[in-house]
Amino acid sequence: MKLTLRSTLVLEVLTRVHGAVVATWLLDQVRLARRIDDATKDLSRRRRPRLARPSIDSRAMVRDPRSTGSREVDRIAAEVEQTIAGDPWYGTAVLRLLDEVDAEAAAFRPDPSVHSIAELVLHMTAWTRETTRRLRGGEHGVPAEGDWPPVAGSDSRAWSAALADLRRAHGELARTLVELDDGVLAQQVAGAQVDARGQPVTLHRTVVGLLQHDAYHAGQIALLKKLRARGATGSAS
Repeated sequence: MKLTLRSTLVLEVLTRVHGAVVATWLLDQVRLARRIDDATKDLSRRRRPRLARPSIDSRAMVRDPRSTGSREVDRIAAEVEQTIAGDPWYGTAVLRLLDEVDAEAAAFRPDPSVHSIAELVLHMTAWTRETTRRLRGGEHGVPAEGDWPPVAGSDSRAWSAALADLRRAHGELARTLVELDDGVLAQQVAGAQVDARGQPVTLHRTVVGLLQHDAYHAGQIALLKKLRARGATGSAS
């Protein structure tokens, strides 16, 4: 690599302080770090390839929140679709994370105290349906299926059904949202729900919380996939 005037001056100073061999090595490390930094910036500019995935609503493609108009309910519905099957800003959508997860991987747990991917999927589905129920006027409460519904089976048929139900639940939530007026979102959840500080919990806060809930568990799913890929030992039941 051709030395610039600045590099030449730096090399001269380092040579006086550390000697020629050490100075040359240090300058090489600086160059290497710059190459790595430039390569990282270049990769960050490239968009991740989009995997083929049907929309959670077969009647329409996943919507971009930036192109849904001025209604807040439309924007949130689009965020629901992005979170489950689109291209959310924070990383990989839930269904894309689950693309290569089979029934065996879904049942894997690195420790008996850790929830499996299958359990996480059922949990997310249950709370998505509970959120939809509240939007339709239902009082706050635990999902009808329970907080952590039991896994019905560990075979491929049960796993496929669980994935389809997760997709369906989010589609129901998105469709329910677009049927509402924005003013409904400011209403307190039925049953006078309040938070730990005694403040009213609105329907808007409830839906946003569900999106955060999805993102949180998506991170757990990604970690479980990595643990299994690295050969972590543990029970798969």
